[in-house]
Amino acid sequence: TARPVRRTRELELNKKRFNLAADSPNVGMWEWDLDKDEIWITPTRRAQLGFSASGKITSEELISRWHEDDRDKVRQAVNEAIEHDKDYQAEFRVVREDGSMHWIFARGRVQLDEQGKAKLLTGISLDITARKEAEMLAQQERSELERLRQQRTAFLEREVAEYARLEREVIESCAHAPRR
Repeated sequence: TARPVRRTRELELNKKRFNLAADSPNVGMWEWDLDKDEIWITPTRRAQLGFSASGKITSEELISRWHEDDRDKVRQAVNEAIEHDKDYQAEFRVVREDGSMHWIFARGRVQLDEQGKAKLLTGISLDITARKEAEMLAQQERSELERLRQQRTAFLEREVAEYARLEREVIESCAHAPRR
């Protein structure tokens, strides 16, 4: 009798862990039934993507939320994972209903049926917008530092050239001056 009680407690603990992760605004869990072309997404992520709280989501409906410049790249990563039974991983932008852009990192794994055919693609997605914005800011700052370095180098080169010119003038002046 202790074994079923312990197992029930473990299941409850796992359920609490899952719900904690699923309720996080930065984490989404998903499962794509490849045969039915139906995608289940955790409620918080559904809302962020502009989907109703319930109902069927197809792959094309989900893809329509992705930035158009990223769609082909992500489709290719998904297709490779399905065709070669390997993990899926991609970074892409999502355009929300309010027009805001968010960066997403998604990682998934193919689940095979008894015949070895791809049946499900399950995974997680993380909102990495803050990281991407920090990377872009850092790149802008590196570019600005490089611009300032080039500007300072050009200034110093002009100063050295002017110093050399003045030095030559002094030497020439001394050479032409009558000796005393």
